[in-house]
Amino acid sequence: MEYTGQLSSFTFQRIPGVVHGYARRFWQLSPDHRGTPEKPGRTVTLVPEEKSYCWGIAFQVADEHVKTTREYLDFREKAGYSLKKMLFKPDDTSIQPFEVE
Repeated sequence: MEYTGQLSSFTFQRIPGVVHGYARRFWQLSPDHRGTPEKPGRTVTLVPEEKSYCWGIAFQVADEHVKTTREYLDFREKAGYSLKKMLFKPDDTSIQPFEVE
């Protein structure tokens, strides 16, 4: 099921689905938005795990909003993340699997 939503001042598509080969774990420590530098809080991270899968949401953002959205996420997730390309398989089988980053 696709959902078109409003985020800030632009529209996006929300597409539920799955990524294979990764597991969601509470292994990352965050000194800012989930904790403090003295007492970091746990946040979710994805780790490679061959036989696992991770259900989630792909957000499709219009080309003209990709740069500002990426800048926002880079700042928000500053405590550590890296972009990886992977195949996302939508729940809706009428939508072909596509690469996400």
